[in-house]
Amino acid sequence: MLATCVLACTRPFMMLLVILMVIFGLSRFCSVLLFIVSVDEAARQQRSSIETTIHTTNMNNILSIGQRFNSVSHNASAVWLSFSLGIGFHHLWCALQKPGGLGKTSQALLPPKAPDYRGLCKDQKPLIILILGAPGVGKGTQSKYLASTFGLTHLSYGDLMRKLRDDKASVVSTLPLKEGTKSPAVPDDLGALLLWREIELGMRNDRKMAWLVDGFPRNHRQVTKWMEQASSVQPVLYLFAPMSVSASRIDGRANSSGRTEDANRGIIVDRLHRYHKEREPLLAKLEDQGFQVKRIDSNRELAEVQQELHTLVKGITDEYVRTCLFKDVNQRIENIALQNSQHGVSSSRSN
Repeated sequence: MLATCVLACTRPFMMLLVILMVIFGLSRFCSVLLFIVSVDEAARQQRSSIETTIHTTNMNNILSIGQRFNSVSHNASAVWLSFSLGIGFHHLWCALQKPGGLGKTSQALLPPKAPDYRGLCKDQKPLIILILGAPGVGKGTQSKYLASTFGLTHLSYGDLMRKLRDDKASVVSTLPLKEGTKSPAVPDDLGALLLWREIELGMRNDRKMAWLVDGFPRNHRQVTKWMEQASSVQPVLYLFAPMSVSASRIDGRANSSGRTEDANRGIIVDRLHRYHKEREPLLAKLEDQGFQVKRIDSNRELAEVQQELHTLVKGITDEYVRTCLFKDVNQRIENIALQNSQHGVSSSRSN
């Protein structure tokens, strides 16, 4: 979204820059043309005076010299115009290619091509990145950017539970709602199981191998239940901000989120207090289990937070792809060694 906005804002300035370069080139062309016209007029007058006094064969030589001079002048103007426009377009292209070009725009302007996780890592364990934080710290906004930039499947735990709440065939639809909200009160073990099932279905049906899980786990008890399903640790991105900042952001999104609890100040404060009460036991449990928790201060400009997350997730995805590649190579080496050993056994038996 940020990349689209930046590109839309800079496009008029790019067009203006191109127009200015064309005007500059035309002005240069006109100045050279005026010089040529003046020189040509002077030469014409000189030839006229010579014609009245000299009627010899030298006139042909004079005319030949004048024609060569005019030809050289026209060629010089064309070369100068081409050079000016070429230099201008070269600088414009270089500015577009640089991540900080055209007014220090975000690197999201030219995002990298996402890896083909489906082709590279089809036999690997999935890459699961957890992004946590209190309501209003920007998990949803940053998750959308990271998912689109790095080809991750964005899976929001809260959205999944609300979707299952509306599915009459799901057991979640029979659960009571949390007080003052429309979100179901899902037990910790059931929530972890349903989340893992969603990931397994995505892997099996669509070969989705790289995931960004937003808003899970919610407490330290869910960590234990999650480990029973996933059986491996994952990188954790923890976004934090003062409670006052989170509350202000939730107030700002109340009209667009479609969630009635966002418009209730009492519920907002209660949710934030409950999260901050669970925060330290949750982070301690994650680190005790070996999860790599990266803390990111989200009380900054959106672009600054985005840049830090971009760097972290790029390192995570690059390492995952390298693991996939090395595993594939090692597996091929093992297969070749196994085939050679079997061939050697069969050859010795035949002898």
